[in-house]
Amino acid sequence: MALCYIAAMDVRPLLRWYSRNARALPWRRTRNPYRIWVSEVMLQQTRVETVKPYYARWLRAFPTLQALAHARSADVLRVWEGLGYYARAHNLQRAARVVLRSHAGRVPADPALLRRLPGVGAYTAAAIASIAFDVDAAVLDGNVQRVLARLHGVRQPVELPRTQRRLQQLAAQQLPPGKAAQYNQAMMELGALVCLPRNPRCSACPLRLQCSAQRSGPAGAAAGAPRQAARAALRCDRRHHPARRACAAGATPGRQTAGRAVEFPGGKREARRRPARLPAARTARRAGPACARGCASAAAAACLHAF
Repeated sequence: MALCYIAAMDVRPLLRWYSRNARALPWRRTRNPYRIWVSEVMLQQTRVETVKPYYARWLRAFPTLQALAHARSADVLRVWEGLGYYARAHNLQRAARVVLRSHAGRVPADPALLRRLPGVGAYTAAAIASIAFDVDAAVLDGNVQRVLARLHGVRQPVELPRTQRRLQQLAAQQLPPGKAAQYNQAMMELGALVCLPRNPRCSACPLRLQCSAQRSGPAGAAAGAPRQAARAALRCDRRHHPARRACAAGATPGRQTAGRAVEFPGGKREARRRPARLPAARTARRAGPACARGCASAAAAACLHAF
């Protein structure tokens, strides 16, 4: 694969930008690994503003990992209800019970151990390890993929496995030792606020002087842009719930959906109504980025960070 990338990137402008521009989000006020874990799981496939009240409600109901592990499954689903993608709640509780049983109730700092927990993949493990414990583990969500692709001139589709591997290598190469928490959050914030899927705000980017896409002009800015975002998000839903379309749409498993609104990325539709088929590009425009972690913006790589 032909790549043009910067061998040694100066991340100091990025870290300064983040210290001045980071959003004041509730999960950024803690280094508690359980709370960071909850926030990362909720932010998968869900917008930040949607997550905020659910995050607060969840922590009122289950303030500790032990409280979640000992809770009734029905209570867990009740607190999660309305957030959609219920496999996330199931896996959180299953994983909490594993941590209680196998790790004396302490969330492990080792990304390899974290990945053995139900519902925890490479992205979530790296996020927990780096943000809670400052372990030198680089995250690669949809937002970071887009930033890296533009910064290093990666023109290949980001959903390709070989591109994913290359982006992961680049993320690890430019991770400043001992500053993983700040760096990872800065990269994700840059992708969420500045390096947007369409119409990126290049003039506000702290890395613009080091950016390959900026030097290449409009053609370079297309790197990492969304491709068939809505279709990718639906494919991710089926991976979560291969046999339960209603659950994938946001309905609580085991409950009737008639007369209730069920959730789709970017909004809701009434249950039992078949949505009209739309071209993928048009659906993507209507839905917008459905995930705070950039899933829909990362084309067919949607939600790969969750597995």
